[in-house]
Amino acid sequence: PEPTRNRSQRNFAMQYADDFTQVIITKFHSTITQPQRDQHKINVEEEIIKQNRFEKEWKIKTNIAKFAIINIGFYKAPTIVINNTPIPYTNDTKLLGLHITRHNFYVKQVESNTNRARAELKKLNRFRLLKTKLKVRLYKALILPLLTYPIIPLNIISDTQLKKLQVIQNQAVRWISNERWPIICPIELRQQELKIEPMRQRIARLAEGAWTQIAEENSHFHQENSLIDMINPHPWYPSSLARALN
Repeated sequence: PEPTRNRSQRNFAMQYADDFTQVIITKFHSTITQPQRDQHKINVEEEIIKQNRFEKEWKIKTNIAKFAIINIGFYKAPTIVINNTPIPYTNDTKLLGLHITRHNFYVKQVESNTNRARAELKKLNRFRLLKTKLKVRLYKALILPLLTYPIIPLNIISDTQLKKLQVIQNQAVRWISNERWPIICPIELRQQELKIEPMRQRIARLAEGAWTQIAEENSHFHQENSLIDMINPHPWYPSSLARALN
């Protein structure tokens, strides 16, 4: 569906294959009151109905079991009713492997990434006698992608969350180098020797590359979305693009 852009709304939908996300923003310039909550409820219902018309036209059916609404900005939101059916709110959901909560979209994601990467690294312990070059390849092929997915949202994670990712990489570096306690060589030196970027540097570089590629593609979709005048980012959801440019 075409995005909605006017003085009070900034609504658009993002779709990948059969997964789609609707971003529905109602702009308020004062403290949120009940009439404003009701207006946002109307906006949400109208956008969902518009998406339903689009799906009906293209003979697509939404899986209601996977349908989730996350409310951001205020705690007590009016109940959304579609086709006389109340749709409950949820505190967290998942889209294309990205964990999203009403507070942020990287704490649970980092937790998931580190758990998966730690489990995979444990499986690689049996190959500790391999040559260093082969172990580096195994790490970059099997562990590193788990730690850095998805790259654009991870670009805005806090130092605390970034440290959790770096801890897993440090363990992998020690495994590659066959180092055990007591450890003498600093982890920074080992990363340089193995040509493995620190986690902060790698995430920033890949995110910048992703945003640059989007800008260079200059497709109709990206042109349309670049025209959406977004509100200043909420502290819970800082801008990945702004951080990449800085």
